[in-house]
Amino acid sequence: MKTFAKSACLVLLAAWAGGVMSLAQSSPPTATATNRPAAATKLPSRRFSGKILSVDSKAKSITLQGGAKIVILINDKTRIIKAKKPATFDVLAADQAVTGIERLDAAGKWSAETLNVGDPRQVLDEPVLKTFVPPVKTNAVTNGGR
Repeated sequence: MKTFAKSACLVLLAAWAGGVMSLAQSSPPTATATNRPAAATKLPSRRFSGKILSVDSKAKSITLQGGAKIVILINDKTRIIKAKKPATFDVLAADQAVTGIERLDAAGKWSAETLNVGDPRQVLDEPVLKTFVPPVKTNAVTNGGR
């Protein structure tokens, strides 16, 4: 009986080892087009900031001040924001501070995705008064309640 039990254990062990080895050698399942939709590739983007040197209304572009000539193209999809409100291309003028994000399109051109007009740290119309409230002193004992 002991021989039969040992033989059965060896057979089960061999079957298990064979199954583990076949799983290790098999390749992972490949995804097909029917299993999962193709992910849309997002084109690269970059941030920009500076002061406007010039505005070209024919080419719908702005040129930023600086050492290198930086031209930002504006298209119909560009979100222009001034004073936290939507704006149009007509509000752009020289010497305005701008920040934004431009994205590479499928044709290989960089164009502005967002354009924020105005200094983000501009002074508020009305100053905000901050009131200092000193901490309240109590007569409670803090050393173990004695």
